[in-house]
Amino acid sequence: MQKSKVGGFSLIEILIALVVVAILASMTIAGFRYFQNRVSLDNNALQIVSALELARNRTIASLDENYYGVHFSTTSYVVFPGPSYDPANISNETHDLPALLEIFSINLNSGGQEIIFDRLTGRTSQPGEVGLRMATDPAKAKTVYIESSGRVGLASSTVSMSGRLADSRHVHFCYNRAINTDNENISIVFLDPPNASTTEEIAIKDYLIGGDFEWSGNVIVNGENQAVEVRTHNLNNATTTFSITRDRRNNTKEMQMFLSDDSGSLIEYAVDGTTTAGASIYVSEPEWQ
Repeated sequence: MQKSKVGGFSLIEILIALVVVAILASMTIAGFRYFQNRVSLDNNALQIVSALELARNRTIASLDENYYGVHFSTTSYVVFPGPSYDPANISNETHDLPALLEIFSINLNSGGQEIIFDRLTGRTSQPGEVGLRMATDPAKAKTVYIESSGRVGLASSTVSMSGRLADSRHVHFCYNRAINTDNENISIVFLDPPNASTTEEIAIKDYLIGGDFEWSGNVIVNGENQAVEVRTHNLNNATTTFSITRDRRNNTKEMQMFLSDDSGSLIEYAVDGTTTAGASIYVSEPEWQ
């Protein structure tokens, strides 16, 4: 029997080619769906981080003289005003997750489902973790970490991006304002209630080395020594990076740092060394190094 021919190809060859094309197409579609799902997981995790940061920033700014927080459920999260979550509040901002994603774990210090930030400091008494994953593939997941300082991110502040252990004694933060190095001072204020605070005034121009600021010193606060080191990287080069070293073994007092031409604090330390971004509008969140 003669083989059927179509345009120089046998029918069997055409069928084989169609099967190969179908297999390749299905592999391409599967790969695209995997990539699309992964991007959706990453983007929604970042959106949760943004919602938490929005609630924190609104609280610090005392928007409408109110607190703000975020409430979590399996399929959504809600940015809400007030010291507690009220599902009937018309000012709530609800964000529904795509059907393929779910919040599968809410492990907060309070045991509840919401995080509320403190006014002025931006701290929270509900630190913990929120887990987001693909409903159809639970192995693919992201974790949002919330520190007691109010810091939020997709990586715990105890580990750096390179995998090394991060150290709260050494902190960096960015400052987005041109600093007048001829006339401005840095003020380090040590708080020790009910005792009076102690302030160390440092003229920036007296400690410039190679274009950057470098100062370290010991300050006696009500009979106890406090050791601090302050440096900058790329001073006034678009964005200034401040580097602060405050070893908890050598510091027992609450501490704040200011620039004389800025009305808000740059960084604040609790007695236990917990770092919080100051009230200045020019500072970023502190990052452990």
